[in-house]
Amino acid sequence: MMRDYYKILNVLPSASEEEIKSSYRVLARRYHPDLSAEKESAEKFRLVQEAYETLSNKKKRNEYDKIFSENKAKEFRKKYYAYQTASRMYERRKNSDFSNQAKNYQHIQKMREEALKRKEALKKKEKEENSFFINFIKRIPNYFSSLKEKSEQKKKEVKIFQIDITLADAIFGNTKSFSLKSDEKKIATSLRIPAGTKIGQTFKVNQHGYKIVCVVKNIISPSKYIYMGQDGLTIDLPITFNEAIKGTSLSIPTPYGETEVVVPPNTNSGTKIKLKKKGIKTESNLEDLTVNILVYVPESNLAVGILEKSADIDKYYENQVRNEFINNLKSFRK
Repeated sequence: MMRDYYKILNVLPSASEEEIKSSYRVLARRYHPDLSAEKESAEKFRLVQEAYETLSNKKKRNEYDKIFSENKAKEFRKKYYAYQTASRMYERRKNSDFSNQAKNYQHIQKMREEALKRKEALKKKEKEENSFFINFIKRIPNYFSSLKEKSEQKKKEVKIFQIDITLADAIFGNTKSFSLKSDEKKIATSLRIPAGTKIGQTFKVNQHGYKIVCVVKNIISPSKYIYMGQDGLTIDLPITFNEAIKGTSLSIPTPYGETEVVVPPNTNSGTKIKLKKKGIKTESNLEDLTVNILVYVPESNLAVGILEKSADIDKYYENQVRNEFINNLKSFRK
């Protein structure tokens, strides 16, 4: 049977794009797997997404409305055919041999009653379907009133906040207190931030009669050389042009101490080097550390014939390229 996308989104077939979008937002939040405790929330969330994808697109919605109307007509014809079939069966049994009717009177009477019940049920259902829009219009005030009450109740039950944490919190873990600003008041809560926390990670706590959901929005680092990237803990390592050409082995500071990085010859700026088991130490795992290579070119105007003088190219750097880098990262030692 074809899915009724209007019923899934709790809107009328005549609903505007804005009404569809508004209802979608409410239902998407209600059934989101990270926010809902219902067992079937994931499936309901998928159906809501599927319905919105069709009804929010004008072309897809027109095609869906056409097919949906045709299916409704087919269902009605199918039910009407079943009704006609039952009526003919009843008439044939009614006109059967009188002697057989007498012998099987009780059985025939029972079949007749069942046929009459089916006939009445079909008539009743047909009448309900024909008056669907009239009855629905009558129920609109109560429907929207009930929807508003449920929406307000949902707002009271779940409160979502965005929080910022420091890079040190994300690396080593911490228990922090937060003052969360609500429309009504400030809510004080305490969260345990585990080592290895990433941007977008959620924390749930039941407090003050609310289900509080905190989403990590930013991980703030005091250094430009170390941060939480897409691949986890990332360090930007500056190297000289000569080191990039010939390759080198460098000892760099990390939050857990010194570690060796081998830079292969002909390394370009932006190359990412993975250091296995050198990243964040979580409760159950030791993550990798990503080293992002930054090739610093000489700042001196005297850099003439640079390819021929690659062995002596370091003298063209006016400043030591790793001084600031080393000082910044040493501050993260625990």
